[in-house]
Amino acid sequence: MKKLMFEDTAIVGNKIRAYDFVPRVDRKDCYVEGEIIEKGQMDNKMYLCYKIKVNKRVWLGKENKIKHEILYVPFETSNDLFDKKFYDRYKIKRVTKL
Repeated sequence: MKKLMFEDTAIVGNKIRAYDFVPRVDRKDCYVEGEIIEKGQMDNKMYLCYKIKVNKRVWLGKENKIKHEILYVPFETSNDLFDKKFYDRYKIKRVTKL
């Protein structure tokens, strides 16, 4: 079976940063950071993902006060191959181990 784009980026217990949108000059960063508490298919999701406990959320360049929520970060999305060229331009990845 083919590995998904960000499937091997991190393991349970690691911290990751996951971007919501490709960074652009005219739009500030939007991302979450958190600790992986589960990995794979879980909680009736129809996709493989990281389940993270959020400890930082940044929206349009400003840190949001909401923390300790649970979010799911897909290993791969339908936009990843298209967006890769934009992420490459900024020398980042949609999902990064911290």
